[in-house]
Amino acid sequence: MTALFRKSKKAEEKKEVEKPAVVESPKTEPSGGLTRTNLTVHIKRIYVSEKATRGKGLNQYVFEATSDANRPEIKKEVEKKYGVHVLRVNILNRKSKKVTVGRHEGRRPALRKAIVTLKEGESIPE
Repeated sequence: MTALFRKSKKAEEKKEVEKPAVVESPKTEPSGGLTRTNLTVHIKRIYVSEKATRGKGLNQYVFEATSDANRPEIKKEVEKKYGVHVLRVNILNRKSKKVTVGRHEGRRPALRKAIVTLKEGESIPE
């Protein structure tokens, strides 16, 4: 009767196979560890338009930003990327619009703009 309840050799071999070690994801630390701000890019490009060009006289520059960017993240990124001092960041969201070309309909994409005011005497090279 012992043969009926004996474990097969295949079952014993499966148990002996070592499982790979579980790799833990890096934990975020408040002091210089991995955070959201140094993993993602929040500024896509400098936004060029007539109105944006007029703002340069007031030390204001307009950037196209990602949809999840907020004011402190944009401020840090502009200061780090261009080496300037940011006084204020204003954000606006442009909704998508329906566009008709001939008989074809489409949508113009939504856009998030960040208007950044710099310290007097500083500028961003183009």
